[in-house]
Amino acid sequence: MIDYNIYSVPNYDRIMKNTIITLLKQSSKNSIDDEHQKISWTDWHPSCKIEEQPYHKYVRSQIINDFVKYFCKKFNRPNKISIPNLWFQIYKTNDYHKYHIHSYSHFTNVFYVSLPRKELKTDILDLEGNKVNLNVKEGEILTIPAYLLHRSPVNKFNEEKIIISFNSSFL
Repeated sequence: MIDYNIYSVPNYDRIMKNTIITLLKQSSKNSIDDEHQKISWTDWHPSCKIEEQPYHKYVRSQIINDFVKYFCKKFNRPNKISIPNLWFQIYKTNDYHKYHIHSYSHFTNVFYVSLPRKELKTDILDLEGNKVNLNVKEGEILTIPAYLLHRSPVNKFNEEKIIISFNSSFL
């Protein structure tokens, strides 16, 4: 059996959401449009070089630190997790990210800053290629094993899907 985890960020409300979105929009960003993905705004760079951004400190102190404590307790591990990277993606109309995995980490995590429609949630395939149906919502962090295929479906709507993603590994 594969463990999936959904963590609800405590006190996630419109104020926190708006603060994060404001900080994201102050961050340096680029777009990606290739055969694997079309993402309108992201601070991920194909060279995998991610620079410190205005939202990093806020997200780490207000969200990630508590998530790490919760996650380590849930899996009975010492409070030692490596989170080598943190990036955001804003999916506008017709944006997508095809099925992929995350190498060199135990888990991949998706924090749903804005998830205006359930149809935009991350699609995940189990090891047999069956779609996993998880009920996630805005203000939650979805954690899956990094070796599972997952994607962001095409955004066919006018609302933006906004996520912050990060890889993690137990030390």
